[in-house]
Amino acid sequence: MAFQDTLTNREIEDIEDLLEVPFTKIADSNVSVGRMNAAFAWIAQRREDPSFTYEQARDLPAAFTNSLLSDDEGSDEDPKG
Repeated sequence: MAFQDTLTNREIEDIEDLLEVPFTKIADSNVSVGRMNAAFAWIAQRREDPSFTYEQARDLPAAFTNSLLSDDEGSDEDPKG
């Protein structure tokens, strides 16, 4: 199951609040890819570490988020590179 299919309603709301765009409109919005990637990475890492911040997510490699959003089952990608 792809990461986006596992999002809770609370996580979707948090992404919407952060990006200031309805979740269903993110792909059609002017939100930068980097900002969108960081939002998804923030949610993913926050599941493991509730103190993980969006600012920390901004420093993760794009490959981490790309692996989250792919249809591959469970990536072994280390978020810190």
